Amino acid sequence: MNHRDLNSLKSNLQRNLAMKSIFHSIYGSEILEMAFDVPTDLAISRLKAKVRRFGFFHGGSPKIVGFVGVNSVKLERSAAFVTNSFRPVFVGHFETEINTTKLSGVFRLNRFVQVFMTFWLVFALVIFGIMVVVVVQETGEAGFMSLIQSLLLIACPFGVMKLGKWIAANDREWLKKTISNAINNET
Repeated sequence: MNHRDLNSLKSNLQRNLAMKSIFHSIYGSEILEMAFDVPTDLAISRLKAKVRRFGFFHGGSPKIVGFVGVNSVKLERSAAFVTNSFRPVFVGHFETEINTTKLSGVFRLNRFVQVFMTFWLVFALVIFGIMVVVVVQETGEAGFMSLIQSLLLIACPFGVMKLGKWIAANDREWLKKTISNAINNET
């Protein structure tokens, strides 16, 4: 293998890692499994007691918001008068094992955000493709600036998403702790 082949292999690997990073930032999830030494019905009722259906208009400390059912659980953190579409959402379900209740699921982005980011990315890539054709056909400063603007159209939503995820960095741990405290009947 010569130097040129190694450089080609390295650049292909970097491109693949970049694409995986982009897709993971939108569609990635973190698995969560928690086991509790309480019956499933009691675990569900304790968690339901701590969960609010809607969470925008409450005062004071953050609350856990969402839905708790036998077959599905969807929870997220809600702070008073603050919304962050990029905060993690826990989606899962309860399982009953011998003398143990298991809550299994994943943390992921809200589905609406995933769909919105997908449409934005496809739209931005189409615009970028059109701008590449324009730049190839007519060389000039206007074509080059359009290419730069289309690249910004691709990059800006990822910057906003990184900021939103940074703001919500502690939400996963907060949700884990709050779920555990609720089911174990701790304060």
